[in-house]
Amino acid sequence: MNWPRYIIEYGQIVAIAAILFSLVGVLLLLRRHYRKPLAWIPALLALLLVYKAGGFLVWAQAKVNPLKPVFRTASKAAPDLAFVTPDGSQHHVSEYRGKVVVLNLWATWCDSCRAEMPGLERLQQDYGKDGVVVLAISDELPTQQSKLPGWDSMHVVKGHVDPELKTSGLYVEAEVARPVTHIISRDGVLRDTFIGPHNYQFLSERVLPLLSPRG
Repeated sequence: MNWPRYIIEYGQIVAIAAILFSLVGVLLLLRRHYRKPLAWIPALLALLLVYKAGGFLVWAQAKVNPLKPVFRTASKAAPDLAFVTPDGSQHHVSEYRGKVVVLNLWATWCDSCRAEMPGLERLQQDYGKDGVVVLAISDELPTQQSKLPGWDSMHVVKGHVDPELKTSGLYVEAEVARPVTHIISRDGVLRDTFIGPHNYQFLSERVLPLLSPRG
């Protein structure tokens, strides 16, 4: 189950509801039992919940809101992301229509991204001939990307995107989340987006059904 997707879609609603119910509960409890010391225990716990929920709402402004447009694009035509390959030529995700695209946004400073990269390379090696293409896209320059051990010999499509352009809903700023992986079917539809690192088995299980003629 894609838990980040549910948190992004419904987390703020749940947090607001938790704050409202907690505050109402505290007021009702203390109105009737404020002289009883034991009544203050659940009241303090409810106030702690309010504090935590409020903290989540503040955090969500920077981390959740930017991801909402991405997740709401699922099951629709994927926005067309432009990127530049190490040879300096510009390409677009739409060029790979007819293939299953695994678009991974990564960074060299991201430990999870580096740990995930061998699985992405294996995915390209195992299923590239069957119609899978792995795009490893970063907002870091190629000179920085090449510092990843083994990077130059990898078979994934390597690209750089200028974060200032922000031309596509597929792009997620590095300070919001890394890694981010988009799965795009042969017909150019964004099937799903995953936040955080995922291993080869997880990714292959999402890709294989899309390789069939009906995928």
